[in-house]
Amino acid sequence: MKILISIYLIVTVSLSLVAQTKESSQEYYFSAKENFKGKKYNEAISNLALSEKSGGGSNAYIQILRVKCYLATNDFTSARSALDRCNNYKVSSKLNKEITSLSVKIEKKSKVKKAKLSVANQNKFRNLTIKKEKQDKEVEERRIYNEDERLWKEAESNNTVTSYMKYKNDPLGINHKREAVDKIDKLIWHKAFTLNTYQGYMAYLNSRVLSKEKKKHYYRARKYVTVKEINSLVRYNLPRDITRYVRLEFLNIQQTSLRSLPKNIGDLSSVEKIFLIRNKLTYLPKSFGNLTKLKTLYLAYNQLSSLPETFGNLSSLEACYLGRNNLSSLPESIGDLKQLKTLSLEVNDLKSLPQSFVNLSSLERLVIDRSTYKIKQVKAVIKELKKRNRFLKVIVNKYENETGYGYYR
Repeated sequence: MKILISIYLIVTVSLSLVAQTKESSQEYYFSAKENFKGKKYNEAISNLALSEKSGGGSNAYIQILRVKCYLATNDFTSARSALDRCNNYKVSSKLNKEITSLSVKIEKKSKVKKAKLSVANQNKFRNLTIKKEKQDKEVEERRIYNEDERLWKEAESNNTVTSYMKYKNDPLGINHKREAVDKIDKLIWHKAFTLNTYQGYMAYLNSRVLSKEKKKHYYRARKYVTVKEINSLVRYNLPRDITRYVRLEFLNIQQTSLRSLPKNIGDLSSVEKIFLIRNKLTYLPKSFGNLTKLKTLYLAYNQLSSLPETFGNLSSLEACYLGRNNLSSLPESIGDLKQLKTLSLEVNDLKSLPQSFVNLSSLERLVIDRSTYKIKQVKAVIKELKKRNRFLKVIVNKYENETGYGYYR
């Protein structure tokens, strides 16, 4: 009897424990389902493990929910492994359809993931390739830059037209090409300026180097290509074809035996400066008055006895040096020189000044010798001019020699 009672108690306790274990396993399972719905997939997987442990094993429902959790976290390998374990259980047709559906989903998502991984790998490879190309490009640029600097330093150390041309024509000469062109132009100009000959300036004008200083130097070179270079072959006369120098800006003939100017000298319509010092000119042609752009005129140390009436047509004249000539009078038209600022008349044979002289409103500096200034009429005209022009400075030279000094009045 005691034995029967003991057996009964053992069976009852065992059944009670089994019921409690089943109930605990179900609670973990339902907690896992709630966590899945709440997208707490890791907690759901943990609860499923506890459900298996407390229930003493797994079943198809636990594995299916585990598959869904792994699918949600894109862990397709674990999902496939869990789905394979479902084959160990007998399942209803409904569960079997769900297992088949999950199998299809795993295959589709696995393919998508592989495709994404493939694209990601391609992008990674492309990025690595771009990075490598960029690094190679930077290395090449540094190499080219270093080579360019070496070539430039070599050109600068030689500092010749040839060295700069070598740099300019070298494919690796990149960063200093503009500077090289400027250096070449500067050297060619310096050579022309140092030679100071017709051939030197023409060589510069014919050079094809286009630097930022080219325009300025070009016009300076053209200005310095003077009639003096041509006149060195003809000591007593200017060339008859002087009109072909229509762009001449600077006429410079000094210390020659030049006795006259060509009648058509007025055709030099662009000339701005004329230097005819220390020649033997006795007169100026009437066409001289056509030089309307003339600003500076040096006629000192000649043998001029008069000036043409057309002299007053030099409307742009600002400085006129007539000292050391044989002028006995000035033309009445001289008063028309409204731009004239400097006038030198010292050491001439002047006996009077024209009344129009008082109209030189822009005159700032008048140089005259003492003997002429003492003439009553001359002094009166200058006094009247000073009343009209308070900025005028009269310099009276008290010398007869060539190197005297004047004083202001």
